Amino acid sequence: MKEILRKLSWSYKGKQRRADKFLGEALQSLHRAQVLMQVHYPSMEDPKVLMHAINALQRATGLAIDGLLIWDDVDIRAKGLNQRIALFHGRCAPKYGLCSEELMLVRDLREVMVAQRDSPLTFRRKGSYVICSDALKMKIIDLATVEAYLGGTEAFLGSIGGIIHA
Repeated sequence: MKEILRKLSWSYKGKQRRADKFLGEALQSLHRAQVLMQVHYPSMEDPKVLMHAINALQRATGLAIDGLLIWDDVDIRAKGLNQRIALFHGRCAPKYGLCSEELMLVRDLREVMVAQRDSPLTFRRKGSYVICSDALKMKIIDLATVEAYLGGTEAFLGSIGGIIHA
């Protein structure tokens, strides 16, 4: 009975609307990454498109995390992305039973984008995008890597959507 009353309350509906808004934006970012990989990359064959797709995927996971945090009644307005990811790992992941592969995906996407932002040297080589760190460690982003991230992000958004709409 309490569950039914809770679902009928205004606060529940407002929370549902806000979480759905974030999830909808996350799905739009996922769609953007899919279009980049299925339409633009084959026609242009420019490895920079791979990084744009990863950026869209990272945005999609961040928006999905925001939606789940809103669903879990966490105020996200004043927190940066790293703090929201930490809250997600500490509070939501154990509570909702998200698998470790999905958590690794969020971390990997964030690491790739930070490495690219902070990198002193990035270049294209043989259809791949290479990111060099200060210690000259190379991280190679290729088509297979981005497709794996794309599949993982789809599964992640499906899990988050299942939690919010359950």
